[in-house]
Amino acid sequence: MLAPDRSDFPTAKAWQVTRITATGKITSTPVKQQQEILSSSKANEILQTASLTKVATALVVLNNCSKTQLKRKVTVSATAASVKQGTHAKLRAGDRLSITELLYGLMLPSGNDAAEALAEHVGKKLLQRPCDHFNNHDGPGDGHHHGNAGRYERAHADANAEGCRCGCGCGCGEVGEDRDGGLRLGGDATASSGKENSTAQQELNQNQNQSQNASGINPHAVVLQRKKTMKPTTMATTRPPKSVDASGTGMPASTSSPTQDAASTDPATPIAAAAAAPPSASESRQRFLDEMHNTCAALGLVNTRFRNPHGMALDGGNTSTCEEITRLCIEAMKHPLFCKIMSTAFYTCASTGSVWKNTNDLLRGQPFAAKSSMKFGGVKTGWVPNQHGQKVWGCLASVVTHRRSKEKLLLVVMGCDSKKARFSDTTLLATQGFASVPNAQ
Repeated sequence: MLAPDRSDFPTAKAWQVTRITATGKITSTPVKQQQEILSSSKANEILQTASLTKVATALVVLNNCSKTQLKRKVTVSATAASVKQGTHAKLRAGDRLSITELLYGLMLPSGNDAAEALAEHVGKKLLQRPCDHFNNHDGPGDGHHHGNAGRYERAHADANAEGCRCGCGCGCGEVGEDRDGGLRLGGDATASSGKENSTAQQELNQNQNQSQNASGINPHAVVLQRKKTMKPTTMATTRPPKSVDASGTGMPASTSSPTQDAASTDPATPIAAAAAAPPSASESRQRFLDEMHNTCAALGLVNTRFRNPHGMALDGGNTSTCEEITRLCIEAMKHPLFCKIMSTAFYTCASTGSVWKNTNDLLRGQPFAAKSSMKFGGVKTGWVPNQHGQKVWGCLASVVTHRRSKEKLLLVVMGCDSKKARFSDTTLLATQGFASVPNAQ
């Protein structure tokens, strides 16, 4: 793959220019080559993603929320509202916004607080869902046989199931995630070694123990236990034998002692308290991060890692490659709402009155998008300070359309040496990319 002429070279440390179709899917080429990369440089080098992380955040939200749920109001927690490092959407504790509004706050002003609010809310919903994976291996889901509905409860309750590698206890041998969000390989890559399977089982057991609360009760297992007790039972065909108690009433003997009945209904008992307690904000956030990794695993993104849902990590915790960010964007662009949001320059939030401006200067026609032959359509900006030896580490994923031919390019640049350079690098690479497309001459 030839890189652009060094006489006119971008500042980005890595990039990829990919030709895409109008629907967001990679251009149709021979089956073994499902994408057409026009140019790239260090596209597989693992680098800091910054706020390109928010593409994955939005994708998980859209994968797990129906149109009705997107309209529902979410109360911003004090924890989410306190995230003001870097860019934010000016959210305050107690604000009530719809999930759609939070998505605009996530993508336009690149709100780290909006990312935290979404992670808490959607993560909580994922924890409270039943496990589609265990009940239906062919259920709806995130690209392979796992269902998008929460598998977390089953991971804790049935983690000892023989052969399970996904964390749900089904024995499938599929790709799963560790508790800290890191991916581990499953299937044939690990099933051939009994020693490796034993090590993986020990990891699952350790994760199960870590997830127990202070009282020693696993709340996720308790939720699953309650669901099992709700299954309908068959009516007995014969009457139970009567036993005469000390009062001579002749009432049927009780199948449980008063002490057992009191323990099962007393809300003060550890089991009842654990079942009634909602997931904490940290548990919900971690479940959301787990789902971000599940989504990446389903897409085959083996070099993408997340420690938070927004990308403001000064320790290099959120990392990926230009090639994998390209595939992540293409997946997200299959959602019409995502395409609408990413191409919006300004948005007024009805719930708070805030006016959010898109951080992508190219989308608003300045300062480098005045070329009549190209139209810039967003995806996501990003930057963090002092990464990889640079004072500013700038990133940008952008869709560019050739006005005459309607050809589309998806460009991902990482490691630009300034915020402004993200836009000039993208413009340069788009110009060179269209020059190599016959229809865009």
